[in-house]
Amino acid sequence: MCQFTYTSKKVNVYVVEYSPEYLKLLESNFKLPLKVNFRSFVTGEKFINFITESKEWKHRLSVAFIGYNFFDEYNRTLMNGLEVLESVKKIAPSVEVVMMSNPNEVEYGGYIKKMGAYDYVLKDENLVDRAKNFVLMLSGNYAIRVYKKNVKVLLILWIISFAILLAAILYIFLF
Repeated sequence: MCQFTYTSKKVNVYVVEYSPEYLKLLESNFKLPLKVNFRSFVTGEKFINFITESKEWKHRLSVAFIGYNFFDEYNRTLMNGLEVLESVKKIAPSVEVVMMSNPNEVEYGGYIKKMGAYDYVLKDENLVDRAKNFVLMLSGNYAIRVYKKNVKVLLILWIISFAILLAAILYIFLF
C-alpha cells in the first residue's frame, strides 16, 4: 500500500543572528515532529561561506532565519540582513528565507519579500512559535511540491507504457 505524507520529514534550519540570546532561545526551544538539522551562525559572512561550501541545502527543505544587524568583535558593522538575503538567493535560490526583525525594523518587510524572502517575523515573545509555524508550513508546501512532481513523473511513465502497449497491439494485428 502506498502512503503519502504531506510534510517533509527532514528539514535544515539555519539561524543567522548576532544576538546570543535569540540564538539560544531558538536553538533550545525548536522542537518539532520533524527531524531538524539546526545550525546557527553569528554573521552573514559565515553563513554565506557555509552555503557556498556545503550542498546539504540542495537535498532537502532548508529554511534560513536571518537577522538584520551584525557586528564583529570590534563592534564594526558587517553585512546586513538584506545583503545576506540577496547573496543567499543568488547562491542557493531554493533556501527559503524568513527575515527576523526588531519592532523598529518592520518598515523593510515589503521590500524583503520583493528581494525573495518568504516572509519576516518579529523578534518578540512569540518568535519561537512563529518560527516553528513557518517551518511546518514550508515543510507542508515542500512535500506537496515533491508529491506533484512525483505524480507528473508517474503520469508520464504511464502514458509512455500505454503508448508502447498500444504500439505492440497494433503491430501484432497489422503484421
